[in-house]
Amino acid sequence: MYHWDLPNILQDLGGWSNPNIVGYFENYANFLFKTFGSQVKLWTTINEPRFVAIAYGDETFAPNIGEVFNGIADYMAIRNALLSHAAAYKLYKKKYFAKQQGEISLCFDTAAYFPVNPDSPEDNECVSKAFDFSLGVFTQPLKNGTFPQSLLDQVARTDKHENISLKRIVEFTESEKQDLIRSYDFIAFNYYDSYNVRPMTEDEFKAEKYLLNKDLGVKLSSNADNMDDTFKGFTQVVEWFVKNLDNPKLFVTENGIYEKPNVDESEKKIKYHRGILTEIHKALNKGVVIKGYCVWSFMDSLEWTSGYFKKLFGIYSVDFNDPERPRTKKPSFEFFRKVFTTRTLPPV
Repeated sequence: MYHWDLPNILQDLGGWSNPNIVGYFENYANFLFKTFGSQVKLWTTINEPRFVAIAYGDETFAPNIGEVFNGIADYMAIRNALLSHAAAYKLYKKKYFAKQQGEISLCFDTAAYFPVNPDSPEDNECVSKAFDFSLGVFTQPLKNGTFPQSLLDQVARTDKHENISLKRIVEFTESEKQDLIRSYDFIAFNYYDSYNVRPMTEDEFKAEKYLLNKDLGVKLSSNADNMDDTFKGFTQVVEWFVKNLDNPKLFVTENGIYEKPNVDESEKKIKYHRGILTEIHKALNKGVVIKGYCVWSFMDSLEWTSGYFKKLFGIYSVDFNDPERPRTKKPSFEFFRKVFTTRTLPPV
């Protein structure tokens, strides 16, 4: 329903940091349910709300508000995104579900986290903190109407260090909690790879300019090149959802690995998807309910901050230098055709 395409007129009013967005989103959802509900059985309200919120405290994602509001407007956006989702869910159940019989989710971005030093209790604790900060901040309100205690503790620590008296993260009222709790029928999530984590040193904490990063208190480094950890990490994410949301129905809405331009990396692409699908098979055998799986992506496309030419995820390649944008099957196409038509993994 929403994939980072907020009308400018609403952004001029504060966008996702303005609590009025809840009513605007409910109105928008009502239009979608009324217009398309007879054809749609699976809805996700907001794609990757974490990135929606981050955009209100840095200059990486639109609307590029800037770091001056970091650690303030982003928490407001998190709160309002959750309440907007809950309002849409409540509206659907009350007005449309009886006739349309659809299901609704939020769509989360996910990553796995591995301790830099597996023998360090502090590094292992950072795994839990990273999950609380990236996922728990959204899923715990859906479970019991509260934010993770580790997040609240870290915010208090930062406020004390920075001598901040403003309340930067506002918890939900009892009425809001009732709207939030169990406001989902399944959980949609996007997964790509993992990070290595360790605690910030005191010097790193003092030097960090972003309040949000201070609140996290964890240093993350990309672990995307470790494909074995990518596979283990997928199962780590699935098990986190199973544990923290009481074994919900899951739907993998994005999963993929990019290829560089003008290089045939089909072998890497096939290895990646074979590994992830193998982990899904293991999860299904354990009784985890996974409703569906989507490859990112059908064809090469705009990859937000990376543009059209650096990261190519498609099953079909697209020539963006040609005005006609011709599409061509990549060498890995046959692998995906067999997977999707036979619902089995072809032998190596």
